[in-house]
Formats: sequence, C-alpha cells, structure tokens
Amino acid sequence: MLASIASEIWQLHLTIGVMSGVAGSLVWSPSIQRGLEWFSKNRALAVGIITSGGGIGGLVYSNIFTACFQTVGYAWGLRIVGFTQLLLMGISVVACARLNPPAKTKNVPILELRVFKNKKYLIVFCLHLLGNFALRVPFAYVSSYSEQLGLNPWVTGNINAIASACLAVGKVLMGYLADWSGRLNIGILSALIAAIAHFAIWLTATTEASMWAFAVLQGIAQGGYMAIIYALINDYVPLDHVDAAIGWALFAWAPGGLLSQPITSYIIDRGDGVEPDYRGAIIFSGMIFFVSACLVFMLRIMKGGFRLFQKI
Repeated sequence: MLASIASEIWQLHLTIGVMSGVAGSLVWSPSIQRGLEWFSKNRALAVGIITSGGGIGGLVYSNIFTACFQTVGYAWGLRIVGFTQLLLMGISVVACARLNPPAKTKNVPILELRVFKNKKYLIVFCLHLLGNFALRVPFAYVSSYSEQLGLNPWVTGNINAIASACLAVGKVLMGYLADWSGRLNIGILSALIAAIAHFAIWLTATTEASMWAFAVLQGIAQGGYMAIIYALINDYVPLDHVDAAIGWALFAWAPGGLLSQPITSYIIDRGDGVEPDYRGAIIFSGMIFFVSACLVFMLRIMKGGFRLFQKI
C-alpha cells in the first residue's frame, strides 16, 4: 500500500523490496514450521499442500494483478494487492497454532549453531542452499527462451503460468508419493527428473511441444523437490532444535534469491553478442539439480545403507 504513493525509486526498494520481503518471510516461516510440527506420518504431503499455494499464486496472481494495473492503474492496483495480502496473510497468521508451545526460558541463544553438528542436517541445509540457485532459472528464462524460438505469443505469455500450476501439482503429488515410498527415494527421483528435463528437453528444445513438455515435467519435479527438502528437516534434528533448523534452512534460500539471476544473466549474455545464449544457464541449473540428487542419495546411504528397495 505504501508503494502506491511512492514517488522515488528508493521508496519502491524500501516498500516492495525490504518491507514486503521481511513481512513475507515472517509469515512463510511459521507456516512451514506448523506444517512440520503437526504432521509426522504424512509430513511430506502436508508440506506439499502448504507450499502449493506458491504455485497457485503464481498462476492466479499474475493475471489478476495485470488486469488490475490495466483497468484501475498502477497505484490502485498496488492497493488491491495490499488488501488481498492483508486478508490472506491474516488468515495464515490466525491458522498457525503451535502443537506444543515451548516452555519460556531466558537462555535462548541469538544464533543456534548446534544444529550444524548434525552431519545429516548439514546435507539438508546444503540442499536448501543449492536448490534456490536452480529453482529460479526455469521460471526466469523459459518465457524469453520460447520467444527467442519464435513460438506463438500465447505460449510465451502463458508457459510460466502452466509451469506454476504444475509446480503446485508436483508438491502435492510428490509429497503423497514420498510418504508412501520414502522421502529420500522421491527426493532423489524429483531432483533427477529435474536434471534430465534440463539436459534432455530444454537444452535441445526447438518446438512448442518440447517447451510444453519441459514446463510440465520441470514444474512437477521441482514442486516435489521443494516439498521434500522441507519435509526432511524434522527427520534429522531433535525436537527442541526444530525451529532453529527450519530458520537456518529458510535462510539458506537467500543467496540463491540474491545471486541466481545475476549469475545466469551473466552466463547468458556471454554468448556471441547477437542474441542471448541460454545453454550455459540451462547446464548451470541442470547440474545443480544433479548435484542435489547426489546429496540426497548420500543422505539415503547414511540412513539406510545401499539397500535399493527400501522405504527411506
């Protein structure tokens, strides 16, 4: 709402950048924590349902807000965005009830670092840290890549929305499968599918069909990856360290959010100078998913050994 009366660029940085970012994290973090806290048997499915709101929001919000900006103008469009967020986030705050509120204590460290003594949690932290460097790449460039191929304008304008819808589906579907066949098993599968989609489809895509195939497959796999790496947190830390472990995992997303697009933009612009060369960015993102699959596999070995057909 404050952004609607901004008259300087720095005011937009302060309102949309800093204030919205901090407020969003203050709502997002407890929402994830409560999902992990209330569920054990169906934890991956619960987290998948909770986080699927991001995919649904990507599908619905962009079209609604574009329509608002075109009909009532930029200022009133931002006010509508603000009131919508106030309503939806207010519901989230009311619904985030703790299962077992901790006893009040004065000896709460400002930075809880003991969680990093757990090697398994350290791998989970790395999955969150690496993940956001790759997760943003398809959504940032799949539309412009489609435009460079000369595809139908409707495709370039809506392929991100379809990918967002598949992201939501993937979070729920892969979350259900993870609780049924093992979170680490589906975590490996999701990361491998995402890597294969990059190398086998996006890197060689030249047609509308191949781009749609990538958007659907990548959206589902990426959704599964996101749901499962959240669900893994509670598996490797004691109950009294869960909040700190979740906080550090969410903090691990910050470097990717800050650096992913500048890095990939630099890679893309290093082409022949005539038109953007997306191959390096695609390989960069695909390799991160492959490394993530290897880390989940390492975690699986640490927990259950080399037995392949086992629910882990």
